[in-house]
Amino acid sequence: MTALIGTSDYVVGAFRAAPAGAGLSNVFTSLPAYTAGEAVVPPANTDQLLALLIGTNVGAVVTPWASLATLLCLESCRANGLVVPLRRLVLTGLVLAGCATGASVAALVLTA
Repeated sequence: MTALIGTSDYVVGAFRAAPAGAGLSNVFTSLPAYTAGEAVVPPANTDQLLALLIGTNVGAVVTPWASLATLLCLESCRANGLVVPLRRLVLTGLVLAGCATGASVAALVLTA
């Protein structure tokens, strides 16, 4: 995890932690991804921890199993007769996750 997330507290650390958290949250789920990442980030690196939190929460929209909210939304759509193709969900999620995570971390860095 240290090799993936790093320990830098500056802009590099924030922009490294966020996509790492987003990727991990889509492989596993948000809470285990954040917990594993938090264990390697020094407590003094508050911007890096916030970026990791952003990545694990905002970036978890790519795969349906990464976020309970996405799972519930997808299930609600199916229950009401709306078929959401998995490929379209993933591709749309990739675009949204990339843009929203990048913009959120940029705002974090600019206001720090």
